[in-house]
Amino acid sequence: MFNRTTYAAAAAAILAVSTSVALADTDASTLDWPVGNHAWIGLNTGNLDNDIKEQHVLFDDIVAIDNAAWIRLHFGATKLDRDSFIRVTSLRDGEVQELDANTLSLWKSSSAYFNGNAVRVELIAGGLTNNTMSIE
Repeated sequence: MFNRTTYAAAAAAILAVSTSVALADTDASTLDWPVGNHAWIGLNTGNLDNDIKEQHVLFDDIVAIDNAAWIRLHFGATKLDRDSFIRVTSLRDGEVQELDANTLSLWKSSSAYFNGNAVRVELIAGGLTNNTMSIE
C-alpha cells in the first residue's frame, strides 16, 4: 500500500525528470549560464623589434568574439624578451592582466577569464628587445 511519503517521493522524481528534460531543450549558452566555445583567432605578430632604449607599445589591438559572455586567450608561439609583457584588458569592466615570460609560463600560455565579448591586447616591449606573440 502506498502512503503519503511514497507519493511525495514519486512526485519529486517526476518533477526532477521533467525539469531536466525542459532544461535540455533550452539554449546551452546564455548570459545567465555561459558555456565556453573555442574560437580560432589566428593572430601572429611576427618579429616585433623595439629599437629604442625605453619600453614601447609594439602591438595594440582588440580581440572580440560576437555574443561571448567571457573571453580567455590562448597564446601560441610567443617570445617575450626582458622587461617585455602582454597586457590584456577587458573592455567590459576594465580588469587587467599583465603577463611577462615567467607569468605566461605559470598560466600555461593562457590568460585569465575576462568578462564581456572583447579585450584589448597590448605587447609592451622592453628597450632594445625582440618579441613575438601569437594568439590561437
